[in-house]
Amino acid sequence: MPTTLRKIRNHLRPLKITATKGTIRSKFAAAIAPNDEYNEARAIKLLRQLGQNPDALTCVYCGASADTWDHVVGTVSDGEFAGIGHRLRNLVPCCAPCNTSKGKKHWRDHLDGIRQRASIRNKRAKRIAAHIKGCKNDSSKAWRNFREHKQLQATRDKILTLMEEGDKLAAAIRKKLQPAAGKKRR
Repeated sequence: MPTTLRKIRNHLRPLKITATKGTIRSKFAAAIAPNDEYNEARAIKLLRQLGQNPDALTCVYCGASADTWDHVVGTVSDGEFAGIGHRLRNLVPCCAPCNTSKGKKHWRDHLDGIRQRASIRNKRAKRIAAHIKGCKNDSSKAWRNFREHKQLQATRDKILTLMEEGDKLAAAIRKKLQPAAGKKRR
């Protein structure tokens, strides 16, 4: 069976509301990540330290034209805030293919997987390492003890429970919409 035809299977499966549970958990975790205020002069200075031309950004990993930004160190790990957040020193210009393929991998592993001369890879690695060196990492996880964090988790759990309820209700509606067994459709 051709691959294109096999893809139709995905469109015939019922949508599961709970299929987005991981995304919901990640959004709640990322929501507590600290962020820097935007400061254009500081952003330009950091971009230049990365070897970038602020008017024509290139991907720090492969050198292609940059059309997105990558968190060098992900904001979420195992469904929890990872400790650095949305900081200027944790963001680098990136092309969409590298951003997608890097995913949750460590930035060095991603960089090592790109076909490029070793001298170019090493130059890029040094610049990225220097760029993120100044990142404040709150790995103490003290935020776990905040009353508000416990309330945030309880809110998240309520939403996930409601999503499960939604899946059950959707299944019941789909069942009622299906033609009765044995009846012919006209």
